Amino acid sequence: MEKFKTTYTDISDWQINIYQNTGGTRSKKIALHPDTNKEFFFKGSKELDTGEIRYPTEFWSEIVSLRFQKLMELK
Repeated sequence: MEKFKTTYTDISDWQINIYQNTGGTRSKKIALHPDTNKEFFFKGSKELDTGEIRYPTEFWSEIVSLRFQKLMELK
């Protein structure tokens, strides 16, 4: 179950690439890993005016999809 462990990655020093934004309600960005130059796609969660972070259904469906992909060892 170690491969399902949640991790945190600080990308504050990564280069953010400017691309045409895709549709949807959440903010998105593509960042380059500083050591490998690999691109990573990041999607933000919605922060309400109260400061509360909202995780809509689409957020959880993407998490489940990722876990399923890892479980089935799909590329």
